[in-house]
Amino acid sequence: MIAAAHSSSAGPRVRRYRCTAVARSLADPAGRWDLGGTHTTTPRLAVRWLRDRALLIAHALDPLPGAPGPLPPQCLREVHGHGPNPGAVMRAWLRDEPLREDALARLRTGLPVQVSAADDTVRYVLTAEPAGDPARAPEWR
Repeated sequence: MIAAAHSSSAGPRVRRYRCTAVARSLADPAGRWDLGGTHTTTPRLAVRWLRDRALLIAHALDPLPGAPGPLPPQCLREVHGHGPNPGAVMRAWLRDEPLREDALARLRTGLPVQVSAADDTVRYVLTAEPAGDPARAPEWR
């Protein structure tokens, strides 16, 4: 699922954006894994970070046969099925320039953006949102 988070009003001009990537277990409420995070200074950099993280998730969950990567090409084969494929959802968001432009426009008006995809056990969530006071925001390491 590709969705934009909603907010009731646009806030003041933002100078920082918090970006996060999280995997959450659908079976265990305590199951949460941080996949990365950063702060950016512009909406465009925030969308670029989301794009880069979506690509990493797509490659990890849905490697393409013949594509360069950590696995030998011989061990990958295309599987046709109708089950959920979060890697393919992330890859679809990467190809959809109007959706990414919409995300950029939302961030420019102070609204958060979220890209999420799930399989039967885990939901992957990428978020970019205004970070408020840049002096109080924690630094990601």
